[in-house]
Amino acid sequence: MVLLKYILYAMSAWFVVLGIMVLNAYAQFKFKGYFYAAICYISGGILAIVYKSWLPLIVSYILVRIIRYRMGDPINELTNPTEDHANVLSDEIVFDESKEYTGQEKVVLIVDDDKHLLKLLPLEIYDAFEGRIKTVEFLSPIDALLYLTSNKVDLVISCILFPDMDGITFLNECKSRYPQLLFIIYTSNDWYIKKGRKEVAAAEACIVKRADPSELIVAIGKLLSISPYEGILYE
Repeated sequence: MVLLKYILYAMSAWFVVLGIMVLNAYAQFKFKGYFYAAICYISGGILAIVYKSWLPLIVSYILVRIIRYRMGDPINELTNPTEDHANVLSDEIVFDESKEYTGQEKVVLIVDDDKHLLKLLPLEIYDAFEGRIKTVEFLSPIDALLYLTSNKVDLVISCILFPDMDGITFLNECKSRYPQLLFIIYTSNDWYIKKGRKEVAAAEACIVKRADPSELIVAIGKLLSISPYEGILYE
């Protein structure tokens, strides 16, 4: 009996620690499922110690499994991506080659905390559209929002994870202030790209980061009605 009591205490402590770890994940991903799971773990561990019972641990474990089943798990799907989580781009956005070239330069705002990507991606866009698109780059969504207050931008490309403001909040802020502003989520976490995920529903397109940016280039072309690799811009 004494051994079982120590095992119970150890498991209860582990549940509390696990809850704190999940809370840290919630702070990073802003995924409500993590918050609910953290509450289940922590409360289950504390109640098990207070009442010296295994029941709170069992109940909290079952609840967490239900939460993961109903709401998903972005970390698990980041490390184990599936083909079902394909890039999402509205099928309604198509090239209209009947429209005449206007010669008007488009501006794309790129926001990412990866300095290497901020150097590489503008070059890829420049080459793909033969200089017909101007790019502006920022490491922080806060700086990007400040830029938007006094500059015209046609399209924003942003990742999700930032140290100061997450990309979902950035997306919502952009759409709230500038409803006509086009927005592409460009992330390595394909969990956010599941069809029907309300977190990114406001974005016109969601693209998984890959070594080959061709999918992103095609999405940019469709949204701005520019044929990539030919430099033809349409109204």
